[in-house]
Amino acid sequence: MHTKKLVIKIILISTTISAGIANAQIPIEVYQNPQNLQVLSTDISPEALRDTMFAVGEQVGIRCSRCHDFEPDTPVAERDYASDEKELKRVAREMMLMVRGINETVSSIDRGPGHTPITVNCVTCHRGVSQPRQIEDVFLTAISEDGLTSAIEQYMELRERWYAMSAYDFTAWKLGGIAQSIFDAGDTAGGMRVHALNLELNSDDGSVYYHRAESYEKQGRIGDAIADFERAFDMEEAAFGFLTDRIEQLKTRVQN
Repeated sequence: MHTKKLVIKIILISTTISAGIANAQIPIEVYQNPQNLQVLSTDISPEALRDTMFAVGEQVGIRCSRCHDFEPDTPVAERDYASDEKELKRVAREMMLMVRGINETVSSIDRGPGHTPITVNCVTCHRGVSQPRQIEDVFLTAISEDGLTSAIEQYMELRERWYAMSAYDFTAWKLGGIAQSIFDAGDTAGGMRVHALNLELNSDDGSVYYHRAESYEKQGRIGDAIADFERAFDMEEAAFGFLTDRIEQLKTRVQN
């Protein structure tokens, strides 16, 4: 099975904490008299440069050596921070300019007195992940490259490691939407398989039954659709109160 090269590190989890501890051990002298600064101010203080680099690494889920031209175990005194050899460093500069441009645009919008503009930064999109993709993109891409079984395995690995973190949306609603997308793309068995996975993981969530009912109805399995819609309604009436009319319509179809 092809293993996807996903570099995923989240702020406040053990791997990132370990990286942060390692970075914190870098002497402040390393950040004095920096060379080849093209986006950051050339008169930035060593402390501010250190804090900026640490923040970028944590928010994007990478370590110094991903952008800078040295190996992770290279002694600090031998590290070449000024080199532009690695393409990712050039990309990082472009991303920093993009973030600056967004913040300048947002701050220039006059929304009246007392309004404080929201500031975006790397974590706004990256959420601690080097490739800021949504879980449905990761899942559906894995299907196209490696098949459904591999996609499910990768989803479960991500869920086990990052559940309740901000990197991906592991809610029942999102997984149900993925199941419907697979179903609507013509893979009925695959869609129902992901519905079953959703039920296994999130049986106490009404949206599991709501999404599966949608697929049942499209298959013409009206009795099953009614049962699941009713179950979703019974579990979360406030969220699925809109289903009452639809359930009655489906019952009428069965009677006719």
